[in-house]
Amino acid sequence: PTTLKQENHLELIFIITVTVLKLNNNLVLTFLFSSFCAIAIAQTPTEEFRAMKAQFPDQEFVFTNYSYAISLELDGDDVVMKYTSTEEGICLNDNFTQYRENSVYASTFREIEELEAYTLVPGTKKYAKEKVEEFSEHTITDGNIFHDDSKQITFNYPKMQRGAKIYKHVEYNVLEPHLMPSFYAAVYRPILNGKFELSVEDGIEIETISKNLDLLDLEKTETRKGAITTYTWQYKDFAGFEYEPDAPSLIYFAPHVLVHIKNINGKTKVTPVLNDINDLHRWYCEFLEQNSADSASSLQSLVDEIVSPEDSGPEACLLY
Repeated sequence: PTTLKQENHLELIFIITVTVLKLNNNLVLTFLFSSFCAIAIAQTPTEEFRAMKAQFPDQEFVFTNYSYAISLELDGDDVVMKYTSTEEGICLNDNFTQYRENSVYASTFREIEELEAYTLVPGTKKYAKEKVEEFSEHTITDGNIFHDDSKQITFNYPKMQRGAKIYKHVEYNVLEPHLMPSFYAAVYRPILNGKFELSVEDGIEIETISKNLDLLDLEKTETRKGAITTYTWQYKDFAGFEYEPDAPSLIYFAPHVLVHIKNINGKTKVTPVLNDINDLHRWYCEFLEQNSADSASSLQSLVDEIVSPEDSGPEACLLY
């Protein structure tokens, strides 16, 4: 291998060869061979940077790992939903400041259970791990929404520099089965290794809708272990989309997988979730039923003060 320097490892190769000849134990041989291969293919940060730069000479950032997973398991008559995202990337030029700040989002429907982020700072022989220690939480408000409980957790990667790698891992508890996360498999940056994994326990009926997956060199597999079926979409070496001003949002053309739960076949009952549009409307109506008669009465009193029964015309309707 090109990463193995003969003058530095000749003695190691000789020792391993002699040991293999002397020992007649398959386990030992396997271990020695695996260890030797790991040493031979290991790259220093400088070597990894040069390889990435050669492969993506015009890029400033590349995702080396872009993985998302959803897990659905039964708990009595309910479903326990876990959503996990893992992203790792490397900065290929000096324009790394835009990647220093990062953020994740949470709400009543999606709680963060675990959050880890760090920088891998390149050294002579290996990376040094610098953890993110400070996370700031902010409430997001939108003038178009009467009540918005969304929260943004922001942080800064420490010791960012050219050749540094950044890592972010988030685990969520999804508390509302009608609001399943979606997976968008492509962004405006190259992705070396991408994966989406969906694990579903027997009794939970789901439907997946895939769009534009033909843009990827994709491998889809299905495995089963006990009562859990796992679907995996995996791809490599995606070049990334080229950004165009005034183009439609990425969600209109990016490869993606939508997941929704149709029914939950629980221990004592079957709970419809999203079989069709009627289930969606029934869920909406549940929110309307939560309004109390008192609030409706106070609203009606306010309208009566402004508009009398004799008023008519577009102005009165608009005000109401």
